[in-house]
Amino acid sequence: MSYTVTQTFDGAPSRVREKAIERDLSIATQTTMVIDDEDTLELGISYLEDGQRAGLDIGFDTEATSARAATAELIGLSFAITHDRGMYIPVGHVTGESQLPIDLVLERVGPLLKGSGLVMANGKYDWQLMKRHGVVVEYGKDSQVYSRLLGDIEWGVGLKPTMARLFSEACVEYSDLVTKKAPTLGHIEIGEVAKYAGADAINVLRCVHEMEDRLPNEIKEFLLGVEEEMMRIAGDMEYNGAPVDRVFVERHIIEGEAMVERLYGETIDKLKLVATKVGNDPDEIPADLNLNSAPQIRKALFTVCKFPVAKRSKKTKNPSADKGAIAQMALIHHEVEWLARYRSAESRVNDLKELIEFGVPAVDDLMREWWFVHGGLNPTRAATGRWGSSSPNLQNISKDVSVYEGDHFRWEIRLRDAFMAPPGYYLITADYSQVELRVAAGESGCKTWVDAFTNGTDVHVATAAAAFGVAPAVVSAKMRQQGKTLNFSMLFGAGESNVAEQMGITVESARQLINAFWAGLPEVTTWKNEVEGFAKEYGYAVTHFGRRRYLAGVHAVGPRSKWHFREAMREALNTVVQGTAADILKIGLLRAEDTWKGLNAKLWLVVHDQYVWSVPEEVSPREFCAAVDPKISFEIAGYPEIVSDYSIGKRFGSLISFDSISDIPETWEGSFQDAKFTTGESGEAVLRIEVARMFDPADLLSLLKANPGSRQVRVVSEVPEIAMILERTTSLTADDSLVIMATMDGAKVSLEA
Repeated sequence: MSYTVTQTFDGAPSRVREKAIERDLSIATQTTMVIDDEDTLELGISYLEDGQRAGLDIGFDTEATSARAATAELIGLSFAITHDRGMYIPVGHVTGESQLPIDLVLERVGPLLKGSGLVMANGKYDWQLMKRHGVVVEYGKDSQVYSRLLGDIEWGVGLKPTMARLFSEACVEYSDLVTKKAPTLGHIEIGEVAKYAGADAINVLRCVHEMEDRLPNEIKEFLLGVEEEMMRIAGDMEYNGAPVDRVFVERHIIEGEAMVERLYGETIDKLKLVATKVGNDPDEIPADLNLNSAPQIRKALFTVCKFPVAKRSKKTKNPSADKGAIAQMALIHHEVEWLARYRSAESRVNDLKELIEFGVPAVDDLMREWWFVHGGLNPTRAATGRWGSSSPNLQNISKDVSVYEGDHFRWEIRLRDAFMAPPGYYLITADYSQVELRVAAGESGCKTWVDAFTNGTDVHVATAAAAFGVAPAVVSAKMRQQGKTLNFSMLFGAGESNVAEQMGITVESARQLINAFWAGLPEVTTWKNEVEGFAKEYGYAVTHFGRRRYLAGVHAVGPRSKWHFREAMREALNTVVQGTAADILKIGLLRAEDTWKGLNAKLWLVVHDQYVWSVPEEVSPREFCAAVDPKISFEIAGYPEIVSDYSIGKRFGSLISFDSISDIPETWEGSFQDAKFTTGESGEAVLRIEVARMFDPADLLSLLKANPGSRQVRVVSEVPEIAMILERTTSLTADDSLVIMATMDGAKVSLEA
């Protein structure tokens, strides 16, 4: 029998009441109907459908067993049409109470969820969860989109902080309900969960309606639609997942853990030797020293080993043992370098373990060695409009090769190589070329920059020539690097000390270079002053497409008001540049979506100003790039053209870049054009392989496994764009891994399978 429950101040959990009192917040009185019989379900759905036909918004939320949509099971659904009453349909509680069968409920709510007018908070989660349960949800309004577009916050676009900000109301949090004894909402009595779930559906409706009234019309007319579509695309990317080579990851975890253990032992030994040299007992460096504990490391380094202090904590004045301090000390003291290596290697191993933790095995037998990482991709996370990534942070995956060496051991890894196109696919990335500098050129009207981009010359050389007052032809490599540092440092508000540190010069020298930069680029100076003047007058910065970011520091008071004001001015310029670049990427995504989906490609990652797709092998790489390029390229009045560079390959860390679309191969050739067995100089069997344009060492490994008589390999190529010369051959290792040291276009590379 269905029944109603009411959330009141006195009935809220004690922690919620205490929080409300402490922050001077109220708790709204809201009533929710629990639907646990078919007759009431029919009445409730009919009521919602009537509202939908009348054009009313419907607040919708799901409750599940996990915050990870890829593995969560549905516990219940909540709906609301008014601002004070909701309904909750339990389907997955394990409390023994009456509830309807999940299949019946999903069949009945399915048509409703395919309709218009849904209002959600972080709706991409609900979309993925329901899709996994066989129900298609039509994206509608999302409170997180409205929160971010209002631009008056740095963080906290979630429903609960939004309620506190808009209505001065405290809400029951998920953490207020779950306990060790009740680890999910499904373990809690239905009536208690109904209050929480019903409030979410009611409150998301209230928040969106309130923010709709506050949102400027110019944002409603364009950016609102773009951001709502981004939530849908983000949900699609999360659902697809990032393809991960499980064998690669598991092997490197084993190798990495062995390296961490060795580095730990070496670090302890080195510190004991230093302790002895300075006259202290080496046993004061215990064998179980925690190398990640700041207090223990401070004692070991500064008390026992008596190393000079590199820097001190601003708050406690204690010697600092943070990452920056250790890095400074490692440049001088090789014993401390071992500690830095240990911490870095351990961090890399943890990165690999995250890929396993957040990975889900592929269902298809052909992809059994692949996992798909369904991380969080959030287009509303950053105040500038840039995409965010979490659990794990896929945007922060290093593209560099990390090398860890000890006295008698070595471990190499390029973390991005863990991401590999699954069978039947290859990867294509589109990377906006220097998009932030192009935006700055267009916004400032700086002739030096615009001409450099338009004529295809080096913009950093152009900056150096303008700053130093010389012709571009006489700009040295050092001057160019200084020009590059100044370009990015000035756009993003780096101070004299920061520039001095980056360039390895004195603060006075950095001050002179900065002054030369502004003097040599007068249009940029004028534009910067205009952006800051606008921010001072109106309290916010605005991108080319109308995105706003309010800057609290403009009107800051108190002892640190000057610092907050300087930060606000830095953020103002950063918002115009980085925010406009973020808008360009999002608009490009939206324009190109039908194109890549029409070619059956899957977008699975956005890295700041880069798109990453898995593309079917039967699709021509050149055709794909030629089809996408006009959609993501931009011609904006006064701007140099916004263009993209393309890279292709199997592994994310080992892609091949092309200067133009005409250089991109017409077909995906795989790795090998020819493979022949020959006899080596010592009579050994050698597999000679002609490397094609799209070389992937994993294919080489598969070929060797299929021909167990050969355990040596030579690689040659007559493809002029990719001249590969084998420097050293190696046998397959015990776990069938293979490393080829080769040169590619004159640069050493490590190709690993």
